[in-house]
Amino acid sequence: MAAVLKPEDFDKTYKITQKEFNIFKNEFLYWADIYGLKGWEFIFKCENDPENRASILRELESRIVIVSIANEWVGLPPDEFNLKRVAYHECCELLLSKLVDLCLDRSITEKQVVEEVHNLIRIFENYHFDRNYRGKKIK
Repeated sequence: MAAVLKPEDFDKTYKITQKEFNIFKNEFLYWADIYGLKGWEFIFKCENDPENRASILRELESRIVIVSIANEWVGLPPDEFNLKRVAYHECCELLLSKLVDLCLDRSITEKQVVEEVHNLIRIFENYHFDRNYRGKKIK
């Protein structure tokens, strides 16, 4: 669990180490595998980004995703919990990115949106539901 932050913590700057970068990268890849995001090539970077702790940049045609972690974090210590949570957040952004694209495209059909919603539901079912109920009796 994350540490409780004090007001003075928000003035601190934390440089991301190679170890922290690896924790972030491995956690992102863990969730990408769980959620079946296998049709992408992932490129990981640690770079200057004063706006975000991490981000993804997708190239749809080439199926390349650049997954970046900021080389400095302000206010939030890059402990294992926070690194993994941020990696999970970025993986979810990729998972939901097609739905976002569809919602921003004014020429989409209702069928396309419903199809993508059900794609996401199946992904969640295959991981969360099966993981929690496989082999158990359901009342």
